[in-house]
Amino acid sequence: PLLLLLLITGFIIYKISKKAGLSENKSRLTSLIWYLNPITIYSGVMMGQNDILAILPFMVGLLFYFDNPIIAFTLFGLGGSIKSFPLIWAIALAGVYPTKSWFRKISLALIPVIFYLVTILPFLKYDYFVRDVLNSGLAMRVFELTLNLGGINLPVVPLMLIIITLIGIKNDMGKNYI
Repeated sequence: PLLLLLLITGFIIYKISKKAGLSENKSRLTSLIWYLNPITIYSGVMMGQNDILAILPFMVGLLFYFDNPIIAFTLFGLGGSIKSFPLIWAIALAGVYPTKSWFRKISLALIPVIFYLVTILPFLKYDYFVRDVLNSGLAMRVFELTLNLGGINLPVVPLMLIIITLIGIKNDMGKNYI
């Protein structure tokens, strides 16, 4: 099943590339890069890592990002219910969503967060869930790499995401779309 999901994800990457205006050959190349990427082959096919369960809904969400953002951010929430990285990217993508309305941006950012909370709500009563899932080393790994600024440790990955989002907002990335 993981191999099938990896193949479908490659097709979604092709569709996103075509939608972004790339030529047929370049769109095929983007899929080929996905299929032949050593990390994709090793983690998905050889090791059987389940990251593809979060990557596929996230990529399908990217396909709908401009045309139907409600579906896109709901799919980001679905991916985030499996692994946390789609939630982080969803919040950044909401920040740069091509609209001048901050209410719309915040609403879009809340969709995956609410979806995530609804999916974990039934399990919060179990101590093992809170201990092994919410407080796991895997969930907190994004905060491990830090930059020491005179005794203050800044987490690098969230800091980079915030900087990228702010640059996107400042440069009005979506001004030609909506």
